[in-house]
Amino acid sequence: MYSLGIDLGSSSIKASILDLDNGQIMASDNYPKEEMQMLAEQPGWAEQHPEIWWKNLMILLKSIFNSTKIDSKKIKYIGIALSNAWLSSLRY
Repeated sequence: MYSLGIDLGSSSIKASILDLDNGQIMASDNYPKEEMQMLAEQPGWAEQHPEIWWKNLMILLKSIFNSTKIDSKKIKYIGIALSNAWLSSLRY
């Protein structure tokens, strides 16, 4: 069994897969490699579109699972860390 950790930051999304049996990190990576776009429509504002987070997360997870050949059905736990406390509704 494995655990998946996801860190959704404003610069990039990081993810790691941990083998729960032996504590070994099976994969760890981030995407995108350059900083994600930040929108500032007014002074003091900083926004990002949730669709960009979702798209980048899917690219990152596909890459990690393809590189390790780990079956995603063997992920027992998922932990998510966010840079700020906020709510965003996604329709997928």
